Amino acid sequence: MKFSKFDIRRATLDDLPALRALWEQNLLPVDEFEKRFTEFKVVYGDDDVLIGAVGILVVKHQALVHSEAFLFADWEDRVRPLLWDRIQVVAHNFGIARLWTREKSPFWVHFAGFKPATAAEMESFPIGFGDEKAAWLCIQLRDETQAAEVVEKQLAIFKQAQERELESARLTASRLRKVALLIAFGFLLAVIGGGLYLVRQKLLPGIR
Repeated sequence: MKFSKFDIRRATLDDLPALRALWEQNLLPVDEFEKRFTEFKVVYGDDDVLIGAVGILVVKHQALVHSEAFLFADWEDRVRPLLWDRIQVVAHNFGIARLWTREKSPFWVHFAGFKPATAAEMESFPIGFGDEKAAWLCIQLRDETQAAEVVEKQLAIFKQAQERELESARLTASRLRKVALLIAFGFLLAVIGGGLYLVRQKLLPGIR
């Protein structure tokens, strides 16, 4: 099967049916991964055919590249670089200092630049990534200090954005309260006016 264009992005709920089939084909834990589908980056070819996916789990300044899966074995070498490009974008955006993987393909060593983790690197290995006694590959993207600075900047930007959204919500709520008060005041005037008119009609029926 040939593909002329590719769409690489983060998985959404709409991708789950195709992802389930891909995970099953690649003998991956479907029940576990469908609860964590937002970790996965997906590659679609022509006619919305899901041809590849890989997970990236972010924990603080480090991330785990895991569970790559492909629809066609002969497309792996073409799709892996696309996924690797997206992984690097994610790593940059999250200020990741180090990437880890246990993927077996030579691509991750010869193309992406992963190397067997040293004893010193294993000292900072995130426990949630798996068995620390296994044969891990890792790649250093930046030092921990730089990663922390990036995260702090992102948090500051996020906080500012939240504050702007809250202020906008407050202004909108304030305007809505004013409009509601004006409507209520107008309704009250209408009720008072209608009541006075009825009283006048009863007391002074001859007056128009």
